[in-house]
Amino acid sequence: MQELWSMLHFLMPELFSNSEDFNEWFALSTEVDANKKLEMVKKLHLVLKPFMLRRVKADLAVKLPDKIEINVPLQMTPI
Repeated sequence: MQELWSMLHFLMPELFSNSEDFNEWFALSTEVDANKKLEMVKKLHLVLKPFMLRRVKADLAVKLPDKIEINVPLQMTPI
């Protein structure tokens, strides 16, 4: 969680100014039940959604030719 805060602090220091507050908001202890953990993950998704960008190779590299694979058989060296 500390690394996540560091990245978010780098992107928006005015919003994510204090790591202790961030850790308090998203603290998960071992005694928390599954519903509470799922709720926490949903909160994290809401926080991270504006920063996520998903791209697919097919969308970006439309004009690239297909990959050509050539196998060249070689003899082993004495070593």
